[in-house]
Amino acid sequence: DSRRQQYQGKVNTIGTGYAYSMGAIVVQAGDRRSMGRLSTMMLHGGTWILTGDADKIFRDYQKLAVHYETMISELFATRSGKHDAKWWRELIYSGHDRFLTAQECLDLGLVDDLLDDSPASPERPPS
Repeated sequence: DSRRQQYQGKVNTIGTGYAYSMGAIVVQAGDRRSMGRLSTMMLHGGTWILTGDADKIFRDYQKLAVHYETMISELFATRSGKHDAKWWRELIYSGHDRFLTAQECLDLGLVDDLLDDSPASPERPPS
């Protein structure tokens, strides 16, 4: 947050359609976070593909996994202002994909407002 405060411009992020996986994290970067009323967000634990020396992989992966889970959980706790990092860790790293409606995202503090998704009326050509 301190880096965001040093930047003088304002960043607005808008999630429309699907804000899945890393998209949910990108939405959190906005000073003002909006989401279409018919949009969805999905949170889940990471997927890893590892190759190399077994001892190194298991040792390094464990450190990286703990670091990543801590960082993501703290991000959602800080940006949402609701629930602590432990709560977010349990939600995100439960082993299940968590699909959230726009209203659920608003209630959880993952977005600041919802946008109207209704299609604009088609304009009629002049007669």
